[in-house]
Amino acid sequence: MTNENKQLLNEQGKKRKIWDTIRLFLFRLRTETQHICGDPQTTPTVNDLELSVITSCKELSLKVFIDISIDGNLSLLGKGNEMQLQSAWSKILSEYYSLIEDSQASRYVELIAGMEAIRFRAAYFDFLINALLECYHEDIAAVMKELHPRFKFTPESYLQDIQYVQTIEKRHKLTFDSLKEEFDKLHQPTAKKQTDKYKNFITIMYDINKNEGFNCVTLDSSTYDYAIGLLRLNKHYEQLKNSNGRTD
Repeated sequence: MTNENKQLLNEQGKKRKIWDTIRLFLFRLRTETQHICGDPQTTPTVNDLELSVITSCKELSLKVFIDISIDGNLSLLGKGNEMQLQSAWSKILSEYYSLIEDSQASRYVELIAGMEAIRFRAAYFDFLINALLECYHEDIAAVMKELHPRFKFTPESYLQDIQYVQTIEKRHKLTFDSLKEEFDKLHQPTAKKQTDKYKNFITIMYDINKNEGFNCVTLDSSTYDYAIGLLRLNKHYEQLKNSNGRTD
């Protein structure tokens, strides 16, 4: 093999490596920041994640939910990369807090996911820009065009297009600042509340079953069933509190 052929193979290998990295970043961008790109009402769907990753409370057993809540071992959710597992866990937590009607904790989870998505988009966008400025590449230009369809990113226009989209991307910084401000107000009280909830799962499960009059929730039950039982238990306690507080 000639030196020229070796150099060509090395360049092709570098190109494949760069494109593999871009494809990984693009997949994460689609699954985690879809609600930030384009239509702000659009959110990632279950189909954006690999089917082998658990993404809902109905799919997740209470035992696994407890283990992840305490130890943080997201690999228990199934086979997926770190991005997929983090995204799936955020969806599960958001659903869980919605089920038990804890709007503050649910919003807390949403804010964390939103800020992480914006951070990732900024890093991802900088990566693409720097790669394109270093050397024009049609694959990278195609990704940029997908993110900003109004611009062509041709060899003749890409430098000017980059200037325009950099200005457009700055609006996400304003979104981040808004989320961060809200997060700072919720952070302290919500963190304490989460810690309290994670301490006594078994005791709460016992109380749920006592309230229902039979063993409706076990460690093998779904997290959904546990959440519904917890909601009913909390409402029962609230009724008792209101009843005891009445005066004739």
